[in-house]
Amino acid sequence: MKTSRILLHGLLGLSFLAPVNAVAQQQDTEQEERTVLKDLKLPKLRTKKKKSAQQVEEATFKIIKGDGRLYFSLVVGEDVLLRSPGYATERAVNEAIDQVKERIRRLRDMPLRRLKTGEYYFIVTTQKDDVLASSPLYASAEEARTMRIRLKDVKVASDKT
Repeated sequence: MKTSRILLHGLLGLSFLAPVNAVAQQQDTEQEERTVLKDLKLPKLRTKKKKSAQQVEEATFKIIKGDGRLYFSLVVGEDVLLRSPGYATERAVNEAIDQVKERIRRLRDMPLRRLKTGEYYFIVTTQKDDVLASSPLYASAEEARTMRIRLKDVKVASDKT
């Protein structure tokens, strides 16, 4: 069919057929592209969603007295995210809590550690690498990393109980 149109076009000088053929070819190509795109299943792109005010977890510091020393824990709901070593005075505990509030926003200040038993934990350190607090033990490094990121994203309540 195409060759007969081309021959007619060449013999009769029918220039009006050329635009018709071009439009028909373009429509066929567009239809093929639509069919290919329709059959092609692409995965949905994941975008990082910002947490709304309702999704942000709120953590509180709990100060506990035991063995003649003061300890603090950072708690979200029922989960204890951090525990401190013992401090001699209330002032020292409050200073440590203030430093923890500043340091938990930076992951580099919460290095991940592994015990010989294969359990993992992370610590919150001062600029001089003194330990301010440590996490509970986790079975895997991935679980410890997840909790460390969760800790970074929590909103810390201003009051201490």
